[in-house]
Amino acid sequence: MRKIISYILRVFKFFFSYGIFNFYGIVCSQKLQVQPRVPLKIRQGVREDILSVNEMYFMGKSSVIRGQNQLFDKGCQMYVGFVDNRPVSVGWLFCGSEFFGVGLRVKIKPDEAFILGCYTHPDFRGKNIYPSMLYYLLEDAEKKGKKKCFLHTDLCNKASNAGVKKVGFSFIERRHIFRSFGQVFNGNWNSPAKDFN
Repeated sequence: MRKIISYILRVFKFFFSYGIFNFYGIVCSQKLQVQPRVPLKIRQGVREDILSVNEMYFMGKSSVIRGQNQLFDKGCQMYVGFVDNRPVSVGWLFCGSEFFGVGLRVKIKPDEAFILGCYTHPDFRGKNIYPSMLYYLLEDAEKKGKKKCFLHTDLCNKASNAGVKKVGFSFIERRHIFRSFGQVFNGNWNSPAKDFN
């Protein structure tokens, strides 16, 4: 019976989903450094890191691995955080002009970047790893000549919403995104024309 209910929910989610997301922005030079509470080392990732990163949180699901390979194909750069040589965190930085993700289409200006796909292993949450990863991504975006950076979080993810504020991100807007039968509604997001700080 559980398998049947699980299957029905997966099918329902495929045909209809709804999420509420907060969008945040920051001027890269105004970022705040947050010290992790563990010895964290962050480095730029390569495609070969995808399997070890996915074992961290998705147990190697082929659809997720395929999705992360697509992020590389779209020009995103992966960053991996390690504690004692164990991958514990991941984040992605997009520096192009237009990004298409699951349910989200982002358009940014040439001097802007977008952060996505951040995750911290449950055993390492509450140790300032997420804000430390964000700081590192902002540092790299700034080195690439980006002046502003944006990201979005799920409204219900209190830890993510708190983590972005620790680094200095400012709230821009809340967006309701619907997906029905493969069509995405309200999923287009353009970087704001006005200042947000």
